Order: sequence, then structure tokens, then C-alpha cells
Amino acid sequence: METTNTHTPCLAIIGLPNVGKSSVLNRFIGRRRAIVDDVAHTTRDSARHAVQLGKRWIMIQDTPGLSDLGDELSLAAMAQLNHAIEEADGVLFVVDAAQEPSNVERKLAAKLHKMGKTVFVIANQIDKAGALAEKYQAFGFSDIFGVSAIHGNGFPELISAIEKYFPGQKQAPPRDVRVAILGRPNVGKSSLTNALAGADIAIVSSQAGTTRDPVTAETSHKDQPWRIIDTAGIRRPGKIERGVEYFSYGRAQEVLDECDICLLVLDATDGSTAQDQRLAGMIEEAGRALIIVVNKIDEIDPLDQGRILLRMQNDYVFMRWADAIVISAKEKTGLDKLRDAITDLSQRLDQKFTTPELNRVLSDITTKHPPTTTKSFRPKLNYMVQTSQRPLTFVIFGSHPDAVHFSYQRYIENDIRKRYDLRGLPVTVKMASKHRDDDRKRRIKEVKKK
Repeated sequence: METTNTHTPCLAIIGLPNVGKSSVLNRFIGRRRAIVDDVAHTTRDSARHAVQLGKRWIMIQDTPGLSDLGDELSLAAMAQLNHAIEEADGVLFVVDAAQEPSNVERKLAAKLHKMGKTVFVIANQIDKAGALAEKYQAFGFSDIFGVSAIHGNGFPELISAIEKYFPGQKQAPPRDVRVAILGRPNVGKSSLTNALAGADIAIVSSQAGTTRDPVTAETSHKDQPWRIIDTAGIRRPGKIERGVEYFSYGRAQEVLDECDICLLVLDATDGSTAQDQRLAGMIEEAGRALIIVVNKIDEIDPLDQGRILLRMQNDYVFMRWADAIVISAKEKTGLDKLRDAITDLSQRLDQKFTTPELNRVLSDITTKHPPTTTKSFRPKLNYMVQTSQRPLTFVIFGSHPDAVHFSYQRYIENDIRKRYDLRGLPVTVKMASKHRDDDRKRRIKEVKKK
């Protein structure tokens, strides 16, 4: 029976820890998105991914590994898992073909039957000795597929079956504003994710390192769709361990490269740290729009708040172009202001400036304050063009561009910022020669001087 859903169908991928669930997900996506590790419970949160099957699109919801432990993290993970199954159109039930069915898996299979979900049992690691997919027929599901996520065996048959039940959409899901949340461990990134999403998407715990895979939450504000992406806390380079944390750090960097807006979360109780400033520099270097979010303000004495915020502002003097929003994710204060700031910034991401307009700006700047003349060269700036929107990049062509001091480039950037609303947007000003042989002439002149 084929579904006739008009929305993009979503399938939840579930399974015990270490059955290869993340490897199966990566095989669907076509590249390494979920972290794969031999350590159990590597995936602790839920994340949604758009996947193209043939010419159609579906969504796959990654989930935490099944667990019957009673600790705080396990209970929170199981609550997320149950919610993901209830919301999904179908289920990808990953099992280990080389192992015998467990009691936890049997109980889940019975639960899925009661819920009436369409279930595809994926018996992974079928290439291992003694592996048999048939042993899972006792679960009572008709669609059982033996696969090898590592080598890709069995996936064509599995994909064909999914396409039969869930044809998907011809077009990819609409492009939303991607908002990445970065920061050190335990600054409240997951609490902020949940507060913005209005649901417990990310697991919140006092234990550092709870978030490992990036966690996505889909929400909207003022009719604008957002994709909030919570990332693993980033410690200073010397503290990052090999294994899961190393790959978590790599995925956080990938999210930074792919996002539209970055929220750098700071802990008001810690003030500004050297690692916070490193992360700010990393965001600026990536050329991403930025909002600095000062969290946990509820834990600061009101009499001390002004002093602490002023000190933090002074620590980020090199990024005064970014707005700073004070919030409490726990108490949900300051969130409306933050949402409005994200919406405003998203509407200014793709600004375009004509060359005649930029030339008038350049002429005005150089007339008021021409570049300093050196002993050897007299720089002359002729015209300016915009070469990129993300990040906003301007290239100024003239003679002897190498003689223009970097402080003058910063002066030009600041002047441009005063003329236009570029809050939260990184701006790069580059110098280039209008003559291809400028550099050659400069080298000849230097040789003659010697």
C-alpha cells in the first residue's frame, strides 16, 4: 500500500547501541554526517536529515540508541526516541544480523505493531560470519532486509521498498535559515536549542559532553522557517581527545561552514574566556553572520550584571560589529529579543551594492582621508566592487595596493559599516592592483634601491 502524503515523509531510524545505526544513516545520506564509534550510546540526541532516494526526497530522523538504563541521560534519550517514533511516518528498525534478537528489541517490535507503523527491519552487518536476517522474522514484519552499511550491500533493494511505501517529494524540502549554536561545554547550548524550538529536542544535563552529534530542530518565527543546529561543546585544542570528541569537533566545524547565522553562547557566570575568544575568531574567519548570546544571566546578581557585561564587551572589541543579546535559556527570558535579532539578521544576509554606489563611497572616503604615502609609493585607490555576499567582500583596485596599511583597510570597513546596516555581518575589504605588472615594477624598484 502506497502512502499519498503531500508532505515530505519522515522515517525514524532506531536500534540498539552499536548495531550500526549511524553507519546506515551515513549510507543513506551519502557522506559521513553521524558519528560512528565503537563506544555505546555515541548518538544521544535526535537529528533530522533530508535524503534523496532516486529522484524523490524524504526525511530521516536519527535517534538515540535503545537503552533500558535508568540514569538521567538514558531516560531523556528514551523520551526523545518515543517522541520521534510517534511523529514519524515510518520506522527503519536497525538490528545486528550477527546477533540474536534481544528482549529490548522484542518489546519495541511489539510496541511498533500496536502503533501501526510501517516498519523496515534492516539487518545490518550481513557480511559477518554467521549473520542471518531471517532470525528477525519472529518480529512479525514483512519487510526485512539484510544489508552491509559499510560496503553498501542490500541498499538498492531497501531503497526500492522505501520508495514503494513512501514516494517522497519531487523537490527538496524548502531552504530554511540555518542557525548554528556554538560554544564551550556547559554554557547552555542545548537549553537554548530547546527554548528556541519550543520542545525538548536536545538532551540537557549538567554532565559535560552530553551533545555529540549536531542536533537539528525545525521551527519558525514570523513565518520564516528555521533550522536550529545544536553542536557539541568545543574545548580548547589541547583538551580535545581522540575518538568521539575529536569527530564531534570536526562536525561542529562542518556545521559552522554550512550555517547562515551563528549564535556564540557565552556563560555569564564565567565571564569571557580565552576559548570563547578563540571561537569568536573561528566564526569570523569562517565568514559567518554572528550574534553573541550571553546566557545564564539569571545566575548573576543584578547589581553585578552591568559590570560583567561591560567587561565581556571589552573582551570582544575586535567583534563590535556583532550584536550581543542577554538571555536566560532556563528561565526563557530575552528569547523574544533574540528571535527578532535572528529574523532581522537573516533578512540582511544577501545585501548587494552596485559598483557606481561603491565608487561614490570610495571617493568620499579617500577625499576625506587619503591613504598614507610611503617613502617608495603613493597608493591611489581607483574603484571598488563587491565580489561576495557571504561573507560580504569588497575589493578595491588601485595602484600600489601593497603599500596600503591594514589599518586603512579597517578604516574603510568601519566607514562602510557606518553608511549601511551591516550589524552582525562580517565584512572583508581587500586590495588589488589595477595593473597586472604592478608587483613586477615594485620588485624592480626595490632591486635598484639595493
